[in-house]
Amino acid sequence: MSKIQITLAAARVNAGFTQEDVAKKMGISKQTIINWEKGKNIPGKEDFVKKMKETGCELGNHSYDHPQLTKLSADKIANQIGTTNDLIQQAAGSTATVMRPPYGAINDTVRSSVGLPMILWSIDTLDWKTRNAQSSIDTVMNDVQDGDVILMHDIHTESIDAALVLIPKLEEAGYQLVTVSEMAKAKGVALQNGEKYVDFWEKDVEKYKSSGSALTDTSSSSSSDAKSEATSEADSSKKSDSTSSKNSSSSKKSNSKKSSKKN
Repeated sequence: MSKIQITLAAARVNAGFTQEDVAKKMGISKQTIINWEKGKNIPGKEDFVKKMKETGCELGNHSYDHPQLTKLSADKIANQIGTTNDLIQQAAGSTATVMRPPYGAINDTVRSSVGLPMILWSIDTLDWKTRNAQSSIDTVMNDVQDGDVILMHDIHTESIDAALVLIPKLEEAGYQLVTVSEMAKAKGVALQNGEKYVDFWEKDVEKYKSSGSALTDTSSSSSSDAKSEATSEADSSKKSDSTSSKNSSSSKKSNSKKSSKKN
C-alpha cells in the first residue's frame, strides 16, 4: 500500500483541540499525523501535547520560539531544541523524535547542533496563504504519490476543513497515512540526526540509503515514485509577508511546484 504523511506545522496546542477531536468528527478511531511543537506554546497546555501522543501522533520539535537557526551559534541552537524537548518530555513522557528548522533554514552549524533528524515536506498546500479548503484539497489530490510528506497548518479553520475531506479521500485512493518514523521504517530508511528528509520517493530513498541511512532489516521496505526536493518551509505564523520559491526539480510534472518560504 502506498504511504503518505500529513504534517501539521503549527502546534495543536494553539488550536485548543486534539487529533482525537478531528478523528471523532470524521467517525474514525485514529490517524497518524505529525505535530510540530514550539516550546513556548507548551506551558499550560501540557494535556493537549499528552493527548496528541496518546492518540497516535508523532511529536516533532520546531524550536522554542521560532528563530532562524542559521543565525544562531551552536550553543543557542542546542538550547532551542533542548528546552523544547524538555517541555515535550514533561508533557508527553518522551521527547520529540524529529525536528523541523524554522523557515527551513539549514546550514552546517544547524546540522551538527540539532541532534534530531530534520523533516521538511514534498507537498506544500499553501493553506496559510490561500485560506481556502478546496484549494488545499485540490493541491494534494492533483499531485499526491507514494512517499509524500504533506504540509498543512491546523491553526486555520479552512485547513482543518480540508483535512476532514482529504484524509478519507486519500484512504479511498489507496494511501495509508503514517508518521514520518513509520514511513522511514517502511522504506528501509534509518533516520539520522542532522540529516534532512523532504520526501520518501524512490530515488531519494536510494540516496538516503547510499549515504548510510539504510536499515539493517529492510523486509518492510516498499517502493515509491520519484519527485523533486522541496527546500523551504511554511509555518503557522500569521504574518502577511511571504515569498515563494520553486522546487529544485520534479519527475512527476514538467512544471515545478512552488513551496512557501513562510514558516
